[in-house]
Formats: sequence, C-alpha cells, structure tokens
Amino acid sequence: MPGRLVLGESTLDIQENSLRKEMKLHFLWAPAQPLSDEKIDLFVKLYRQVVSEIDPGTVCSRQFSVADDTIAYGPLNTPARSALLEKCQSYFTTDELAALRRFIDSHGDADDVLAIVVRRAMAIERRM
Repeated sequence: MPGRLVLGESTLDIQENSLRKEMKLHFLWAPAQPLSDEKIDLFVKLYRQVVSEIDPGTVCSRQFSVADDTIAYGPLNTPARSALLEKCQSYFTTDELAALRRFIDSHGDADDVLAIVVRRAMAIERRM
C-alpha cells in the first residue's frame, strides 16, 4: 500500500500488574506496616487518576519497549509525584505516606514500576 507512517495521538497508561506485585511483595518500609490489598487498590486508583491528568506530550520517553515499537516508558516527573502524594494524604496514615513517598522516589524512574507507559498511535497515510 503506498503511503507513509504518521504518528498519531499518544495515550498514557500505568503498569498496573507490575505495580501491584511490587507493592505487595516489596513494600516493607518501616515504620509503616505492609499495605492491605484495599490500600494497594486505592493507591493504584489514585495513581491512574494522576496519570490521566498528564498531557502525553509532556512525558519524556526514555525507555523503549523491545517487544513493541509503539510503547515507550517515561519517568514520573516531580509535579506528578507531588500530585500523587497530595491525593494520598486523605486516605493514608502519616507512616503510610512516609513509606509511599520513599516507594515513589525509588520506583519513579523510566525503567521501574511507576514509569508512565506512553502508547504511540501509528497510522498509514495513503498517497493519492
């Protein structure tokens, strides 16, 4: 088919399964107790809300998927980290918030579970 590939609108997503697994198995920072499944669900929901408010054009993709050329990963930037912690304040204890802050700081890079998934839409523009 004659034409060219054009980049469409990008969308953002989270690595929900990897995030849940990491929080369930490795979230053990004192003085907070391990989070319950309900608290993990809540954190994932709040994180999804924060990511849904980010403009896809502002995410700096630093890691690209080896399995899919349309997927890249970007770090969780400072304003998004702050927004996430702010949303969490109403639902988590002081100790849990301190532990969440450490979790976010140590897992927010482009190659970790809090990395934002950037899905780039590709289309074929036909030549006439």
